[in-house]
Amino acid sequence: SACVVWETPPYPLPAREEECAVLDSHLNACLAGNGKGGGGLYVSGGPGTGKTCSIRMAAQAWRCRDPEIVIMEVNCMELPQRSVTGLLQHIARKALRQQGEDVAAHHEGVRGASTASPALRSCQGLAAQAVVRLAQLSSRVILIVDEVDQLFRHQGLRTAAGGSGSLDLLFSLHRLMGAPALAMIAIANAVDLLDRGTMPVTYGLCRTLLFKPYSVDQLRSIAKARLAAAGESGAAAEQSMGRVALELRVRQVAKRSGDCRPVVYMCEQALFQASLDREEAPTQAETAPTTPGPSTVQASEMTPEQRALKRRRSDPSTNDPLSAIEQLPLEQQVLLCALASAEGETVQFLDLCSRFKEMCKKLRQDTSLASKQAVNSALSALEQRGLLGLHGTGKRSAGRNRSAICPPNGSKTVVELAVSCAAVRQAVAKANAMLETCLIGGA
Repeated sequence: SACVVWETPPYPLPAREEECAVLDSHLNACLAGNGKGGGGLYVSGGPGTGKTCSIRMAAQAWRCRDPEIVIMEVNCMELPQRSVTGLLQHIARKALRQQGEDVAAHHEGVRGASTASPALRSCQGLAAQAVVRLAQLSSRVILIVDEVDQLFRHQGLRTAAGGSGSLDLLFSLHRLMGAPALAMIAIANAVDLLDRGTMPVTYGLCRTLLFKPYSVDQLRSIAKARLAAAGESGAAAEQSMGRVALELRVRQVAKRSGDCRPVVYMCEQALFQASLDREEAPTQAETAPTTPGPSTVQASEMTPEQRALKRRRSDPSTNDPLSAIEQLPLEQQVLLCALASAEGETVQFLDLCSRFKEMCKKLRQDTSLASKQAVNSALSALEQRGLLGLHGTGKRSAGRNRSAICPPNGSKTVVELAVSCAAVRQAVAKANAMLETCLIGGA
């Protein structure tokens, strides 16, 4: 294949060895021994700092050692009801799906119990049901709950930490009767979620782990590890990028956000181009004319290798930046919605921040994602994917054809889509049905 993908990064992840050691220690404390353990870990940090990837790989490493371990992952953004009650119902239903039992009958039973009981008893009852279902799957379970801060967006500060429908209950699941050895890992961007509200999470109930933004040295080590993993293609990619360009990009990303995704994407693009060049070299040698004649080769005269290369060159999934929208983080998809709902392909930076904030409110997202620094980071990642360009309109501009770094106040920066608004709207709606309502309302 011409497209080289870092399908299996090494574990521990490059530049996250210390954090992975903490994850291993937590899983060992919860799952090793007589199977009566359990505990909670709250993992926080900004987007692109390796939280979810590290946790998934740590869990997979443990399952390789012990195939009896069951891993269940839930993203709270996908819950129909974003609350602790909704999460517990989802865990019970997902466990039933894995067992192949009748989910609908269970759902009716849970709904009936919820309406017939007070809120406190209902929440505790659902928690008891959830741990029993997990125990039926295995005696050792790793439960990963991503975007856990979404459960407390609109419940008020009083229940944001302590209380019946709170993180206290989630981190206490392993203590309930009939619970398996349960390693609970909750993930969120907010560092202070455990301390919010009038009743913070009970001290000692869970451990915490912070993934700080990547430094220059860490981003450099990630790029080198990615290129080294590709062998000869990696060496060719590094040569084509140039060490100076790579170093400048690493320093730029470290200064802006510490998000590793723009650096990894830059390496992926260089690897893809390097592998295409390697495939193209022998075909170019074969088609070099030895006698006078037409300089172009007709499709009927092409070898199978030449036709395959031509298909790779013309494949929309490899050349069209819109094909990557489905894999983008949610906040970047929402940002594209804000851009696509504008009247034209260009939007002032400050206007975009306002549009993005309104869409975050509409989707019940954290409005801190619309801060200038967070928007800068997201725009940088989208620019690397070829979806947009950043242009300065003042003295700080480096020219229209060169990417401009947003100034601190963003007032001199214009964001320009590289493709039409209609095409972006169509691609975003196809990638995430939840965003279609925003596009309809904003178009």
